[in-house]
Amino acid sequence: MNAIEPRMERPAFQDPATGVSFRVQSILESEGRAGDARLAALCAKALDRLLDRQEIALEPMLAMLRRCLAIIPPLPAGCHPALGDIPARLGDRFLILDHLGSGGRSMVFKALDLVRLEAGETDRYVAVKLAKAGSPDTVRRLFIEWRHAQAVAHPNILGIHDVVRAGEHVFAVQAYMPGESLKVMLQDPAGWPMARKRIVLIIQQVAAALARFHACHRIHGDLKPSNILCRADGLVKVIDLSAVRLIPHIAAGRWQGEADPGAVELTPAYASPQRLAGEDPDPSDDVFSFAVTVCEMLGEHPFGGLPVTSLRYGQRPELPPDLSRSGRRALTRALAPSRKDRWPSVQAFIKSLRLPE
Repeated sequence: MNAIEPRMERPAFQDPATGVSFRVQSILESEGRAGDARLAALCAKALDRLLDRQEIALEPMLAMLRRCLAIIPPLPAGCHPALGDIPARLGDRFLILDHLGSGGRSMVFKALDLVRLEAGETDRYVAVKLAKAGSPDTVRRLFIEWRHAQAVAHPNILGIHDVVRAGEHVFAVQAYMPGESLKVMLQDPAGWPMARKRIVLIIQQVAAALARFHACHRIHGDLKPSNILCRADGLVKVIDLSAVRLIPHIAAGRWQGEADPGAVELTPAYASPQRLAGEDPDPSDDVFSFAVTVCEMLGEHPFGGLPVTSLRYGQRPELPPDLSRSGRRALTRALAPSRKDRWPSVQAFIKSLRLPE
């Protein structure tokens, strides 16, 4: 006799009013989520699979769906429910919820980690950095970024947990921190000018992050307001490690160390002359970018939003008018065209900087 129990046949849903998709859509409507087409499709597909495998009956599954909807936030207003060819779900673990931003080679989404949800964890959201192209070079770049993140782990640097493939999509799983970028904060008329206490808090935490990069023989390489994430309670994290580069060092009179291969996408308006010229990375390059960012926090971009190379010979950067004399000296030196004329470290720059009262 066959020891395996005979498989129960799944009841047929001839009437559309009793079908899984119809029931899911009815629940979404009752919860005010009718417009979330991606969530509806995902839920219906998941229910169908579970019912096919006889893992759960329909009614208990629908009851569980209601509980999940209380946890999964709706798509924010203005967010289109379809995100091109990006799937609603990555593998068996991550549910895409919101588009957070895009870069030259990747897109970043907020996602629900279904394993953390199942485990009852309160910290159940992650940021998923999805490569726009799944070429071997793209995959390699994500792994390089992951290695840098492991090396420079710090409370003021956004970490990367892992690099994962789900079908054709390769993505980095990052820590998720709700908040606004410094760029958004600077563009908000309601929050301008920024309170001095807030400015000092941001500067101190960004300086701590850069000091960590430099202590680990790396530079961030693309520091700018959009790569500084600020949480409502004051926590600040430096994000986007795609431009991080190793710093060569001198031993016995010879250069040692090697920068990561491949082109780097810089933001010219914040890059030092040396970075724009493709020279070996140096901590003073981050000091330069940091000084440009500090100027914007205090009032204006020192080069009118253009690269430093756009200045005419002998032209000086435009510094915020209400700086103290010591503050002007500190920023002028940090923005010096020559590396030898800049502050030797981010700590020295911060120590010399005096913010306006």
